[in-house]
Amino acid sequence: MNQMYVNIAFGFILSNLIILYTRSKDSRRTPYHLSILFFFKDNWARWIVSLLISYTVAAIVDFNDFTMIPREGMQGFLVWFSVGGSTDTAIHLLNKYTGILTPKSINFKGEKYLRK
Repeated sequence: MNQMYVNIAFGFILSNLIILYTRSKDSRRTPYHLSILFFFKDNWARWIVSLLISYTVAAIVDFNDFTMIPREGMQGFLVWFSVGGSTDTAIHLLNKYTGILTPKSINFKGEKYLRK
């Protein structure tokens, strides 16, 4: 597997960890205590779109000979780490303000959380 695909995954994971730990605990739309299951139910559609876009960009670069875009080394790591993280963050912000990838409600531990 090409190193750039792994670097995209690292950027994607870091972006999600930042989103997870900077969430508003006092919001009525989320449980107070951290729940990975709730986070998964709320974000699965965003993850699919984000990874699809990131890996499509990487595949286009990988299959074509774009010599000015680094694939390996520290420069390659920074480029593809940024692609994974920034794509996910951009889609998160778009989703936050439009709600197109957010479910209307999530049932979790007997409570219904309205998400829109």
